[in-house]
Amino acid sequence: LFRFLHPQAADKEDAFHVKQYLKMQGGILTAKAKESSIDVSKTKADDDELNGQFIMEGGQLTATSTGKASKAVKVEDKLTMKGGKLIATTSGEAYYDGKKKDIASASALKCKTFSMAGGEVSLLAKGDGGKGLNTDGNIDVTGGTLYVVTTGGKYEFHEETDTKPHGIKSDGDITLAGGEVRVAVESKKATSIKTDWKIYTNGANVM
Repeated sequence: LFRFLHPQAADKEDAFHVKQYLKMQGGILTAKAKESSIDVSKTKADDDELNGQFIMEGGQLTATSTGKASKAVKVEDKLTMKGGKLIATTSGEAYYDGKKKDIASASALKCKTFSMAGGEVSLLAKGDGGKGLNTDGNIDVTGGTLYVVTTGGKYEFHEETDTKPHGIKSDGDITLAGGEVRVAVESKKATSIKTDWKIYTNGANVM
């Protein structure tokens, strides 16, 4: 029911760390950690199959993270949702990273790109400055049900350095072509869906 390539032993920061890829086809998996409950990272060989990807086809995954700027589910490359149920919650706050001289935020789900054709994804970010779904690239939803909730407020390091909570945040295009997408944000400072690129909606039920 589970396929893991190069699994690594859990440490006090990550509950479950897999190198190359993770594929879930059934069963129940529950993980809780300070940093990343589920962390899928690439190997050094770029041509490795599905390198850095998480494919979910069935079963139920429940992931919870609690630390500052933590990610309940962290996928270095693409997350593909075909079926099953994914529940991810982070209660971590944002913080100012002095080394990077930037603010680091917590995310319920962080990945490079996100593709959803079926199943159900429920994301909750509780901390200030938190993000529900946070991607470096494109988001494509053609089916299934995506629920996203943020309950935190704006994190402010000082007047000119802050970050707002976002339900869905993408650094690429967002395409909502099917399925159901529901996003709720509690803070007046929050944004439901944010991207500096394009949003396409055609056939999806967006609320």
